[in-house]
Amino acid sequence: MDNKFETKIYTLSDIIKEELMFIIPSYQRPYVWRDVDVTKLLDDFIVTPGTEHYYIGTILMYEQKTADKLVYQVIDGQQRFITLWLIAAAYRFLRLESRGIELSDLEELLKVDNELRIDFAIRKQIKSYMLSLLDNRDENNQYSSEFENDEYLINVIKAITTIIGKLKTIENQEERKDLGNFIYHNVKFVVNIVPEKTDLNKLFTTINNSGIQLEQTDILKSMLLKKITKQKTLFSRVWEACENMNNFFERNVRLLFPQEFDWEKTEYNDLKNFKLSTNDYREQVNTNPLTITDILQKKAKCNLRIDLSKTTRIENLNLSEIDEVSGKFQGAWIGEIDADYFFINRNELNKLRIQFQTWDDNFAKGVELELSQNDNNVDVCVLWAKGTKRRNNNNQKLLGTDWDSGKLDLETIPIANVKAGKGYGISEIIINPTNKHSLEYAGSQTNNNETENINRCRSIITFPQLLLHTYRIFLYKRKEDDFSLPFHTDKLLQIFSALTTKDEDTIKDFLKCLWSVRFMFDKEVIKWMSKEDEEDDVLQLTSISKADNSFIRTNKEKSEMSMLQSMLYFTGNYNTQIWLTPYLKSLVEGGDSLTEGGSLASLERIDNILSLSSKSNKEVSFALMDDNYSEENLFDFVRYLEGPKGTSFRHYWFQKLEYILWKEFNKNNILKNDQQFKDYRITSKNSIEHVFPQHHEFKQKKIAEDSLNDFGNLALLNVNQNSSYSNQDVQIKKIRFDNQPTYDSLKLALIYKNKNLENYNEDEIKNHRNEMIDKIIKHYEQI
Repeated sequence: MDNKFETKIYTLSDIIKEELMFIIPSYQRPYVWRDVDVTKLLDDFIVTPGTEHYYIGTILMYEQKTADKLVYQVIDGQQRFITLWLIAAAYRFLRLESRGIELSDLEELLKVDNELRIDFAIRKQIKSYMLSLLDNRDENNQYSSEFENDEYLINVIKAITTIIGKLKTIENQEERKDLGNFIYHNVKFVVNIVPEKTDLNKLFTTINNSGIQLEQTDILKSMLLKKITKQKTLFSRVWEACENMNNFFERNVRLLFPQEFDWEKTEYNDLKNFKLSTNDYREQVNTNPLTITDILQKKAKCNLRIDLSKTTRIENLNLSEIDEVSGKFQGAWIGEIDADYFFINRNELNKLRIQFQTWDDNFAKGVELELSQNDNNVDVCVLWAKGTKRRNNNNQKLLGTDWDSGKLDLETIPIANVKAGKGYGISEIIINPTNKHSLEYAGSQTNNNETENINRCRSIITFPQLLLHTYRIFLYKRKEDDFSLPFHTDKLLQIFSALTTKDEDTIKDFLKCLWSVRFMFDKEVIKWMSKEDEEDDVLQLTSISKADNSFIRTNKEKSEMSMLQSMLYFTGNYNTQIWLTPYLKSLVEGGDSLTEGGSLASLERIDNILSLSSKSNKEVSFALMDDNYSEENLFDFVRYLEGPKGTSFRHYWFQKLEYILWKEFNKNNILKNDQQFKDYRITSKNSIEHVFPQHHEFKQKKIAEDSLNDFGNLALLNVNQNSSYSNQDVQIKKIRFDNQPTYDSLKLALIYKNKNLENYNEDEIKNHRNEMIDKIIKHYEQI
């Protein structure tokens, strides 16, 4: 092989035909995909079978030759590759469970001759587990307690459980088979094979620290703004204010529009409609830039940036004058984002050190500047900068040794490596910004009290998804039809192609609509929040108040609205969250006149019709923007829930019931004060538990197969919860359930409230099922 990369396009069928084998090298991290990531991929496959192909991305490989065979090291792309293997394993499991004889083509991916197609240079326990998957026919054995505490296995176990559960909800065997054939023949990826004698460790490091290509949203922004001749900069900032989904809208606006609003008098609701002056201030001052000295003297009307050359000199500045700072990072994969936290060290005479940092589960960035007094001037240089581009919940901890306010890292990085648009990019550092970012506020990374201002949030949707929801609302308000293409962010430019041909006023109207939608999204839709007493982020609504000329965000108590939205989020397609289109439209139009009760009733109506409609979710969600929309010939959920479907029940009905029960429990003065209920949340769950076990530990106890798989004998749990109950007797399960800090399931709480569990039988199961169905019926009748 020469020094050039060899590039090929492969499908899984190609891999099988060529009998390719793979190995995950030692420098690769463990499998880290969450059930959300796995579900998103499956949802993509389910949405796109009618298309010619689906590109899953690029996989980087290296030929590793041994004496007897050729294998390919997977340098980049192992998460997707292992997920595809697990999908094939799930198809095999479902075939064996149904006692099917005919092998699906997809199963050929699992092995080459008698060897696993994927091997591991280290972490042999993963290989052992994957081999065990091919021997098991019992779904409960997929997550044996032997494996659940292994950090290298836990995500693999959760992934296979999620895949099996998702596939089981496709009851039509032909549809499930068609999906498998689509994955086998039409899912494509670009394989780049690196040249021989490549330094793989160096290559791997480079991959993880480099950016990716321009996003479709950047291209779309350029295409839309190209049509705007007046106030181009102004509308560019409108886009940017809506674009950063992992910061609160009002903070984006204040940063981008420091002078356009009277921030002392502006209330949050004043931001709802885009009504700014036609005089675009920034377009004027850009032709005559101000100096940082002007900013320090508070004569400036905008913020300017420090140019990151080797040393930047700020003239006529004393370090003692610096009491406020803010900063931005830039990268090809993140765009431009605000620094979330900074720390200032004034310990050294005539020197000042400032750290800026930001992180989430996708990336982390940090930089430290040193400011030195030089006569009447200040010289600024970069001491170090670090960045990662990995999906890792521990990014903050990984870089925490450098970002400890009590211990500043002195590592020096060459200034040539600190470039905007690269892994360590710095877009802007502002001294004493006009938008007042106080040191006292920024010095605390975490708020321990819910009444304190929230520093960080994470959106439940991406900016491209928000654009698509907004475009549908925009089309509806203009009395136009919905776009015909699937609701998919990969089709963003194709979907918006019609809008890019419109006139300037139409495009401005769309951008104003985007502003209004983003405003209501931030005000009324749940976000991921970090809490001191929670290991993982939780979904919450926030309230907004004004104090000391700033907007303050605080977490709201759990409510019917936050629980309903959580249920919709976890049961919906993560790539669409289609319920948001009609809900956001109702919020934008209702505005201040829409009460909290009216907003809840509106969303419950949307959920109910979506759950029973015979039309596609995309079609009915567009129609639901008409407040008078209704349907006949609705899905018969009573008949559905009366059938013995076991683990094939749609998870939606369990989660919907949890919402209905939460409303009921919360109105009961005794139950609502129960600590287990207080700590309960609707969360992601993907494993169906049999209350009376499928394989009872005391084998003499049995019930009829139909009762075993009855809705009344089932509950939805997460993998860890399900494995903890396993095949134990019902009475033992009750003891474990009662000892949990919070309810694993409200449906289970009702079952285990029964004091006569020793005689738990078919009649008890039927009675519980009928009682739950009655509660669901009443819920639908009330809307």
